[in-house]
Amino acid sequence: MDDKLLRLKATLLIQTADTSSVLAVVQAVADTLRDDYPELPDVGAQFLKRRTELVQLMLEDYEKKDPALAARMQQMIDESSKYFPFDYE
Repeated sequence: MDDKLLRLKATLLIQTADTSSVLAVVQAVADTLRDDYPELPDVGAQFLKRRTELVQLMLEDYEKKDPALAARMQQMIDESSKYFPFDYE
């Protein structure tokens, strides 16, 4: 495997772990506080909602510049989203 591709995959792995770790910590804090503050939002649902919105905005920006690239990226996202799938409403 090309070194640049391997470096990119390693960086993505670290970024994925970072994001998942931050979400887990925030979820744990929210769970701890929920008894005293029942109005706290559902952290997981908020994460998925914001993530979907941001990805959609980014894909729309790509679509303006290169529709074929945006379509291919959307296809790759759909095929690879297993843990936090995108479900566009």
